[in-house]
Amino acid sequence: MKSVVPDVLKKEWSICNYKDWSIPMKTYLIAQDLWDTIESSIQPSMQEDGEVIVKAWTKKNLMALQVIQNSCELDISNEIRDIPLAKTAWDTLKEKYGGQYIYGFNMIYWRLKFLLDRGDWDELNRHLISNNMAALNAKVNDLGQTPLHIAVTKGHVHIVERLVELISEDDLEIQDDSGMTAMSLATAMGDSQMLHCMHQKNKKNGHIPLYALACRPSAFPSGRWLVFWKKWIYASDDSGNTILHMAATVDSSTQHAPNTNAALHMQRELQWFKEIEKITPPWMRDAVNYENMKPKEIFTRDHKEMLNEGEKWMKQTATSCTVVGALIVTIMFAVVFAVPGGYNQVTGLPMFSKDKLFMLFIIFDALSLFSSTTSVLMFLGIFTSRYAEEDFLKSLPQKMIIALSSLFFSIPTMMMAFCIALLIMLPGQSRLVIPIICLASLPVDLFVCMQFPLLVDMIKSTYGPSNIFAVK
Repeated sequence: MKSVVPDVLKKEWSICNYKDWSIPMKTYLIAQDLWDTIESSIQPSMQEDGEVIVKAWTKKNLMALQVIQNSCELDISNEIRDIPLAKTAWDTLKEKYGGQYIYGFNMIYWRLKFLLDRGDWDELNRHLISNNMAALNAKVNDLGQTPLHIAVTKGHVHIVERLVELISEDDLEIQDDSGMTAMSLATAMGDSQMLHCMHQKNKKNGHIPLYALACRPSAFPSGRWLVFWKKWIYASDDSGNTILHMAATVDSSTQHAPNTNAALHMQRELQWFKEIEKITPPWMRDAVNYENMKPKEIFTRDHKEMLNEGEKWMKQTATSCTVVGALIVTIMFAVVFAVPGGYNQVTGLPMFSKDKLFMLFIIFDALSLFSSTTSVLMFLGIFTSRYAEEDFLKSLPQKMIIALSSLFFSIPTMMMAFCIALLIMLPGQSRLVIPIICLASLPVDLFVCMQFPLLVDMIKSTYGPSNIFAVK
């Protein structure tokens, strides 16, 4: 049976459409002579009223109950599914949805809660854009989380940005039941974009930069210097973890370096920890949680496996590239003693020593030899590193960048030396030399395609912008 009213009773609109639903519903029940089953509080009995009356009343009750149930959305219909009396079902809906709230704050709250429960982020985004929300700091789930907490947890940056625009900076301090603010959650997840957007909210509203307070707490009245950024940075969760402890954990750390190798991942973890460390006061570095562990100790414990994986990746990469570099060193060194055309038996000079191409050949040979030697030495430096945590921040990535760059340079210079040697040995044989030169570029292209993205990632990660609080 279909609904007999234009708009069924919807849970998301329960605060604002009950009146529109109940009026036509009552009119229909009256028209169908079913309203007395709801209006009357006395149920006929077999002994007093007789079997015929009881059967007629029971039929009307069931018809009214069916009409009410079919005029509600599925979730609400399930709430009254086991209720045997139409009056009880009507009173239940009236008590829950009809008159506790009308418009304003609570309408916004329930609409927002429905969209968050359903996970309809597109509709939520449209709802936020079209409404200047007034209930955004309400706790909407069993964990005591606000919409901002939930959006951060789900990783919806555009929702977070919109929510941050609508709420006040004081609302950023609201804690869930575990003592976590939205900014604490973003830090624990390692999401710099969301944390940056919340940080900018404080800056725009005239809050003093955190590093200034950390350095000059005496500039503020006693007990009030914590007020400026207040709880998000200094409060701890129910495990006693400060914001720096949260930054030291490895939970959801793929936010820092998604789909990358272990060494770069470890580097990004260190960069994240260092950035949070910069904007926290010095005393927090020695603060302990309920496990009596400092932030640095948490970092070492949680990143132990990642550190081993990063060391393993570094050594494997250095091993494979060292073989290539050593091969180029051997070839380029041997070529000096076996130059094109050989040596003059009388003077001992190369036969083509006066040829301009020969001088170019020697230059490229020397460049290839020196660069490949540099790469081999850098890869050996990677092998002999101590592989401490701090080494992954700058030392090891810099060595890898130098080694790979030198290796990339040595391969094309080696190919150029080979092509020039052909031009010297086969003058005037352009039909033969040109195709060979083209083929000589193939191994260069293949190696660059395989390894060049790694070099680019290393350079971006090491020398690119890493300050999450930089103005964007």
